[in-house]
Formats: sequence, structure tokens, C-alpha cells
Amino acid sequence: MRNTSRCVLCLVGAIAAVALTAIDSKGLIIDTFATPQTVIAAGVDGSTANGAVSSGGADILGGVRDVRLVNGVGTGGGNFRLDAYAGAPYNVLQVQQNALNRSGTAYTTWDGIGNDSLDPTGLGGVDFTPNGIEDRFAILADEGSSLDVPVTITVYSDATHYSSLTEQLPAGATSYYMYFYYGDFVAGGGDGGVDWNSVGAVQMAVTQNKGSSSYFSFFESNSSIPEPGTFVLMGAVALAGAAARRRKAKAALAVAQKA
Repeated sequence: MRNTSRCVLCLVGAIAAVALTAIDSKGLIIDTFATPQTVIAAGVDGSTANGAVSSGGADILGGVRDVRLVNGVGTGGGNFRLDAYAGAPYNVLQVQQNALNRSGTAYTTWDGIGNDSLDPTGLGGVDFTPNGIEDRFAILADEGSSLDVPVTITVYSDATHYSSLTEQLPAGATSYYMYFYYGDFVAGGGDGGVDWNSVGAVQMAVTQNKGSSSYFSFFESNSSIPEPGTFVLMGAVALAGAAARRRKAKAALAVAQKA
């Protein structure tokens, strides 16, 4: 009886592990930040810098990552920079403002076009709900200062159909998951919001505070809704658990009757 109970409990644990793994459904990779890149803007008011890198793999949506840095107004001579590099256990996109009294905004764009200007139809109409359940963007982030950092995602179908959402990366956050739910995006285009079934470009804007850095480890779309198979697995967990409890109750009753 004990061996049978152990087997049932092992089965419960195995099924539960699979179910939990299946809950966070992957959708589309926007960027894993495995492809290295460095862009630096001089430490003066209003300075700008641009850069683009290409990838032949699936680690960058559209194969190209465009970056534009725009420095604000303030004092101090430190530069404003963006660096992407491979790391362990995660790759990193770092936005760093080295001036102690100046903020700056880093615009990172995925539009499939390697130039300084955003092409709102450059991706050619990518479906951001390929499995019918994707409902958010997910970014793993860290923030190395005492100030919140606003992060804005803008998604385009074309020049007159786009939507944006701003979330705050909390001060001092460590391994913090930022979620941008599709349903929370606000239409900003002259003719309406983005069509999630036909996306032409994605842009992330990070306004980095004075003398601080933020770190982003991946950027993807996924689902907060369990896949249908997950419900089956969760049901199996419940049934297996009930079976284990029934066996245990019967064993206890048999011992009591013999006493």
C-alpha cells in the first residue's frame, strides 16, 4: 500500500510540474538581446545617436533592431548609452544615463528595416495572436536606482493605426516581470488603434533617469491564459490527488478495524 501511495504522489507531482510549465504560454519572440549592440550619445544637452544591428536567427523580430538615443536637458558630462550583450543566465539590454543631472530616452524599434526612421508597416503584418490566446507583452527587467523608470510600448499596424501603453519599472526592482496587456493599450492613431492580427512595427521607449541604469533580459508576447491542455493536466492533478486521499483513508480505516 505504501509503495502504491508513493507512486500516486509521484504522479501528482510530475503532472503538477508539467501543468505549471504549460501555464505561461509562449507567443512571439520580440528580442532575446543575444545579438550585441552599442550606441552612445555624447553627454551634452539634446545629443542624439543611432544604430542598427541585424540577426539571421529568430532572436530579433524582423531580423533588425534599431536604436535611437535622445538626451534631455541638464548638467553633467556623462554620456547616455545602450548596450546589448549575451550573458548568463540571461542576455541583457542595458540603458545607462551617466550624467547625474540629465535624463534621456532610448527608443528601440523592431520594424524589419535597418534605418533611423520608424517604418510602421515594415514587418508586413505580423499576427501577434498566432495561437489565439496571446494577450500581453512580457519583459524581465531590473532597475538600478532610487527612481521609477517609465517604459512605453507602441505597436503599429500602419501610420494611422497604432496603440501605446506606459508602465513604470519600480525603483530598485530585481528580476521584475513587466506585463503590458493588449487590452490596456490606448489607441493613438488618427484612424484608430493597432490591429493585433496585423502588426507592422513595435517600439519600446525607456526614459532613463539621472545617473542610473536599467536592464532588460528578454522581450516577448505570451499568454496569461492557460492552454486547453493545461486544464486537462490540472484536472488530472485533482483526480490523482483525490485517489491518493481515498487510498490513504481506506488504509487508515483498515488499521482501525483491526485494532
